[in-house]
Amino acid sequence: ESAPGNAPGSAATPASTASNPSGDLNAATSELSLVSLSAGAIVVKKPQELDDKWSSIWLLDETPAFGWSTKQGVISNQVIVIALPELTRLNKVIFDTGSVDGVDGRGAKDVLVEMSDTSETDGFQKIAEVSLQDKANNQTFPVSAEIPGRWVRLTVKSNHGSPDYLELFDFRATGTQLTQTPLSNVSGTYSTNYNDFHVRQEGTSVTGCYEYDEGVFEGGSSGRVMTFTWHEHEGSEKGPAIMVLTPDGKQMTGVWSFEGRPDDRGLWYGTKKSDVIGSCPNWAGGIQSQITKDLEASGRARIYGINFDSDSDRIKDESKPTLEKIVSM
Repeated sequence: ESAPGNAPGSAATPASTASNPSGDLNAATSELSLVSLSAGAIVVKKPQELDDKWSSIWLLDETPAFGWSTKQGVISNQVIVIALPELTRLNKVIFDTGSVDGVDGRGAKDVLVEMSDTSETDGFQKIAEVSLQDKANNQTFPVSAEIPGRWVRLTVKSNHGSPDYLELFDFRATGTQLTQTPLSNVSGTYSTNYNDFHVRQEGTSVTGCYEYDEGVFEGGSSGRVMTFTWHEHEGSEKGPAIMVLTPDGKQMTGVWSFEGRPDDRGLWYGTKKSDVIGSCPNWAGGIQSQITKDLEASGRARIYGINFDSDSDRIKDESKPTLEKIVSM
């Protein structure tokens, strides 16, 4: 059989008629996934992967059209370990296989889900063991035990019979975060697949540049997560991105896409090489300088990093440095 033909952005239409152990397959959950990139989760042990377009990172992007595939002939016992940003107790696990390639049998079938509060390699206890349908989204299962932990391990034991590939398109989970880690500072220089990436964090705002096609960015941070807009060639190309740092702050992994073309996307990853921020000729050098530059150029500026308490109109204290910059201007 041919290799998986549905590169991210061209996946097959999700199944619409299969049954679900706990509800409508096509009704997206409105609950926050605590194992997603946006929540600060990150893959720390990867399974075998066909290539970057089929990386296990796509399991955490909350988009069922993008997913993970093994290399050809690898169809069993693949292990994925996800580090969570906080001590977490999960109550439901959710899987998407609706965008599996047109060839039957490639979708993940038997999956073991475990939690650990010891490390990414030890102390795992089973919280769910499920059997998935081949082509169906939002397959939702309650956990068998609500065990607090900081690492989730998926063992994908089998597919539905294809001898060629094993595919899974999204993994989500809901529950409760039991801790709240103070905001970490991400300032410094990172060596990435798009050359050096220079980050300046001021409160919850982040600005910076990267040494690829005169790239600059501005955005906000919350915990270990950065969300920002990148620009290249003085704005000729731009789009959103999200980055998640590992607990030790030494590595980051994220995804990017083009504005208006969310299916045109890729991975962005790197390792911290210095606490020194560094610079680029085309970067204004900080949130206040960047806002000034934007206002002078277009009469408007996009502000990031104004964070509120959940379900509240109270602005978080961590946002005050950004607000003070605006007031001073």
